[in-house]
Amino acid sequence: MRGDIRAGALGVLAGRPPEPLRLAGRLSAATDVPAPATRPSRYWTPHARLGLATISVAQLVMVGVMSMAPIHMAHGGAELRLVGIVISFHTAGMYALSPVFGCLADRRGRIPVLAGGAAVLGVAFLVAGTAGPHDVARLSYGLLLLGLGWSASLVSGSALLVDAVPPADRPGVQ
Repeated sequence: MRGDIRAGALGVLAGRPPEPLRLAGRLSAATDVPAPATRPSRYWTPHARLGLATISVAQLVMVGVMSMAPIHMAHGGAELRLVGIVISFHTAGMYALSPVFGCLADRRGRIPVLAGGAAVLGVAFLVAGTAGPHDVARLSYGLLLLGLGWSASLVSGSALLVDAVPPADRPGVQ
């Protein structure tokens, strides 16, 4: 058994790609590309700060609401299978439409997608936060909206942050 674990660990380590910041440093030493900045704070433009704030607030809202839903349902006597289904709706909302939100952020702009994501997070907070422990449909809908709002906010906020930083300095800022 231990040999299998060691072999698996070696396989993971051998196949792991190089760390991006170290790779950038090696490439800049071998070419004329400038090395990443040592003080990325100069890139904290208003858009970069808005992007970081959006990512942070979206994460806080998502974790706060999502982590309480299973507890709320369990207090109402919900079976674990039902809790899993509700959380599955949330997870689908988080990732299923993220490519769509990326395309929208590119075509319509980061700020409109960010505002839409924030609005959806607010609605999700109200829907899920006012659902009773037996109201599985309302909790499912609220957590689906929570995932969608988180996704739109995270994608647009990340795009705002990345847009404010030159490619060579992105690993340090991110």
